[in-house]
Amino acid sequence: MKPLWTPSRERAQDSELARFMKLAGKTSYEELHRWSIERSADFWELVWRFAEVRGEMGDRRLIDADRMPGARWFPDARLNYAENLLRERDAAPAITFWGEDRVKRRLSKRQLYDLVSRIAQALADAGVKKGDRVAGYLPNVPEATAALLATAGVTAAAADLETVVCGKLTPEAKALVEDAKRFLAESKKHHADARAKIDHANAMWKARAALAEAESAAAISTP
Repeated sequence: MKPLWTPSRERAQDSELARFMKLAGKTSYEELHRWSIERSADFWELVWRFAEVRGEMGDRRLIDADRMPGARWFPDARLNYAENLLRERDAAPAITFWGEDRVKRRLSKRQLYDLVSRIAQALADAGVKKGDRVAGYLPNVPEATAALLATAGVTAAAADLETVVCGKLTPEAKALVEDAKRFLAESKKHHADARAKIDHANAMWKARAALAEAESAAAISTP
């Protein structure tokens, strides 16, 4: 079968795969693939190092490699994915958003980092600590991503309440957040379909009323 596209020799040599192969000491993709199967633990350790993952790798790289599903990678590892995702703070784009109402927004890596930092500080000031749960009733906007990363930044657990409809919690959603420390809510209208529009401010308070164990609530506004 003839491939639809083949990179030039120069482009192939400048690829991330070529750099990884060189680091692994392999001269071809076939050799790399064979090594990844025969020495899986070594392969995945090199992937961790090549990707410059920030965290503690732990002693074990891969267990139950022959089970699928069931294999587990780096079972002893400890890392914070917010720290890894926010390591770069330049003007390069981090999020390109196009909403249902056709609103377009872009956040640079620097802007995303600053937004996450502000939300994380607000959570910390409110007493959120490791082990707490943060429940979010948020549409798919950049602030939702920032809230999730901020929650991870203070090592709390996050839950997304997309199963909340018009302020009524499904049993599954309520079970997730019965002991939520915070309840973050988007106060603006989210749905573009006029027949499905919901006043999220009212829905937030109705939903919060169902969360008897929630200690406090906060609203995240968007431009």
